[in-house]
Amino acid sequence: MEIRFITGQRVLNEAEPDLGLGLVEEVPDSRTVLVRFPATAQVRRYRLQSAPLRRVLLRAGQEAVARDGRRFRIESVEIQDGLVTYLGGGEVLPESDLEDKIPLADALDRLRAGHLGFPGDLDLRREGWEIRSAMLATRTRGLGSARVRLLDHQLDLAHRVSRMEGPRVLLADEVGLGKTIEAGLIFSALRALGRAGRVLIVVPESLVHQWLAEMVRRFHELFNVVGMSALGEERVFSSARRVMVPLGVLQAGLLDEACRHRWDLLIVDEAHHLRLGQPSYAAIEKLAARSRGLLLLTGTPARGGLENEFGLLHLVDPSRFPDLDSYLRERPHWKAAAQAARDLQTLQETTDPEQRESVLKALEQLYPGDRSFLEALEDFRSGREPGIQTLLEALIDRHGPGRVLFRNRRERLVGLFPGRHLHPVPLPRTGPGGEDPRLSWLCSFLDGHPEEKVLLIARRGITVLELQEDLRLRRGSRAAVFHEGLPLVERDRQAAWFADPEGAQILLASEIGSEGRNFQFANHLVMWDIPLHPDLIEQRIGRLDRIGQEKPVEIHALFREGLPEERLFRWHHEAVGSFVGPVDGSDEILHAVDPRQNLMGSDFPDFLERTRQLVQEYRVLASQNVDLLVDLNSFRETEGRALREEIEATEADSRLEEYLGMALERFGVQDEETATPGLYRIRPGQMMFVDSLPGLREDGMLATFNRNHALDREDLEYLTPDHPLVDGVLSMLLDGAEGSASAVRWRGAPAAGLVLQGLFLMEAIGPPRLELQRYLPPTPLLVSVDLAGRAWSGALPGAHALERLQAPTVGALSARLGPRLETLVEKAGALAVERLGAWRQAALEKARRALGQEQARLEELHRVNPAVPVGEVQAHRARVGAVLKALNQAAPRLDSLRLVLLEPATS
Repeated sequence: MEIRFITGQRVLNEAEPDLGLGLVEEVPDSRTVLVRFPATAQVRRYRLQSAPLRRVLLRAGQEAVARDGRRFRIESVEIQDGLVTYLGGGEVLPESDLEDKIPLADALDRLRAGHLGFPGDLDLRREGWEIRSAMLATRTRGLGSARVRLLDHQLDLAHRVSRMEGPRVLLADEVGLGKTIEAGLIFSALRALGRAGRVLIVVPESLVHQWLAEMVRRFHELFNVVGMSALGEERVFSSARRVMVPLGVLQAGLLDEACRHRWDLLIVDEAHHLRLGQPSYAAIEKLAARSRGLLLLTGTPARGGLENEFGLLHLVDPSRFPDLDSYLRERPHWKAAAQAARDLQTLQETTDPEQRESVLKALEQLYPGDRSFLEALEDFRSGREPGIQTLLEALIDRHGPGRVLFRNRRERLVGLFPGRHLHPVPLPRTGPGGEDPRLSWLCSFLDGHPEEKVLLIARRGITVLELQEDLRLRRGSRAAVFHEGLPLVERDRQAAWFADPEGAQILLASEIGSEGRNFQFANHLVMWDIPLHPDLIEQRIGRLDRIGQEKPVEIHALFREGLPEERLFRWHHEAVGSFVGPVDGSDEILHAVDPRQNLMGSDFPDFLERTRQLVQEYRVLASQNVDLLVDLNSFRETEGRALREEIEATEADSRLEEYLGMALERFGVQDEETATPGLYRIRPGQMMFVDSLPGLREDGMLATFNRNHALDREDLEYLTPDHPLVDGVLSMLLDGAEGSASAVRWRGAPAAGLVLQGLFLMEAIGPPRLELQRYLPPTPLLVSVDLAGRAWSGALPGAHALERLQAPTVGALSARLGPRLETLVEKAGALAVERLGAWRQAALEKARRALGQEQARLEELHRVNPAVPVGEVQAHRARVGAVLKALNQAAPRLDSLRLVLLEPATS
């Protein structure tokens, strides 16, 4: 029968289903039809008489998916003027707005049409759904999949930030504590929760390739880099959803284009360079207003003074930090609250009633109108609950910057750093023949440590080039170089060559090598010269002394005796302590003692002593200025440890590893364990019957599920739930129609008959931001009915004992059964509804309990802390209502069918 085509109808080209779902664009005359296929950006013209087109019509009970991501179960279908509209769950969707993928054929349709899978497909889908369900239900989604060491402070921070309604924070951990990893973990968690669709990362141009590599290697995400070549192009940011751009490129002409879009997350690295009143600050301020989430990364938020710190906090939350004057007025209260918290901690070590009362009175004066806090203090005073820890948490909740500022310090993170060893290298003024004695020492050192990687940093780029040539002439070996005269791509090549175990032994870097680049795979640092500023020494050491460093950092400080550099070394070593760690108040100390003028004076011992006293004063002052409440809030040790233990327990379960092996075999992919336990070689097999699998190269891969193996070897793929191969295989098995219908013969059954098995999924449908899987992940249930529609409780043998029925046999069976087949599916569905109803109620109770607690806490936080805006409270309240509505509408969906023909053994 000829179809009457109308503009706006959705159709399928049965000869080329890979084109996707078509949209009738035009019917120009009585003989032809013009069809656009948006998924593949193709337009085809067909003759009506021979068009291989079929109308795509969904029916009540099926799921409708809109182009904008909305999903709902169809309750009714309306047809007007030849066009279909789908209704359900309060949604109205014209067929022209359906997503451009081909809707899955119903399992019953595939069974009747003879599109049959293998005997074990239903079991494979069932186990796959169980695995996916467990992955979706865990609170560590996205955190455990990153190729990083599991560090408690990073897990705690990333988990809390990613659960915020609008995650906008200043990540200000001290240098070397892994801010890039923390930002990546937050992104990974938000991506897993469906809340990081459009992401923009803004970084200095020199760090683009480093960030790009980190996001691919650690988080399985390849960002699109927008460079200067994009200037003048239109719609640069339209198609790419994950974008990385240098700040300079934005300012050069792409800022307005970037601001035309809404972003889910904006990440800005090296944020301390943003200064109020400067164009770069204005650019990020404008962009931040277009983003729901914002992560500002800096190890030195106060560099440039309080004005700079305010500027960063204003970017994060302009309504909470509207102007500098109010910020400065609030700071004394924050400082007093932090001191009160410190005093409160001391009560754990004293029973002095006068000291105890003094601390409590100070707390009362800080929050005179806060009734709930005053009641908690009175309970504490009278010996009732709460304890000191509960009072500290109440203070954290009320602390001004506590919700938006995170700053972890090395002092709290015990055991993460192996330490530093300083090796002073005094040398004569000149070597034999007037040669620089430092060169002779360097050649000797490299010859004596042939297996060690060495980073050498010098002040100037010209020194690096001269050293490169000297080493070539003296040792006949090439050194990697890294200086400001190199193009960015060449710098990346040189850094990669140094990182390669078979590459350069030494990297010669100018001072530019001391900011942003990480070389913790090396542990020898040679200081060719001694910087004047203590911060530059710390920057140099910080390239090696950071998380991931497994050996003590060996610092070789070269200086020639009798020259000013000897006294400069002694001043840093004996008075300032520059080689030990960051120097508090370094700018002020440098200005006060003025080493340029006093270093070579006759009173050098007195100069050292004056410096020591000043350093000690600033050390004490810095200790007193540590905001204890920010400190405690930045890392909640109990929570971080619990998250790590949950991830470790998940990784100890081998079910995903075993399942992936079976799934790859189903697709004809070779999966062989190597001589190293836990290490697999995966490659396309000769019998592979899919064109490609996501994440699997033509030449295959070496892969592991073991985190330690993955961290030790760069050449291994780390297989986690979020790895493209694992996610792709699960998607092909569970989200596609392949294998959703099968038919088998069981020879040797205890009795003759016919059984229909249906795999149903109890699921709730809604936008990803609702995180419905926290309460009701897609939960599989296998229901079997006999020919009479009664529940069948028999047990089938394994798939190997079942014989695959061919399409003609199944077609004959289907014809004999007629409408009874659909009745059996309905009977199985009714049993599923009966059994799964309790799961819906349990999910509703779980959501009411968890979200109710979150709502109550948010409302209390808003009452006591202006850093929690009313908009966040209202957004969460609306979210609670939407979650409960979606869960209440949860219903079982038929996933797959297996028809089983029972044949008793013949005697």
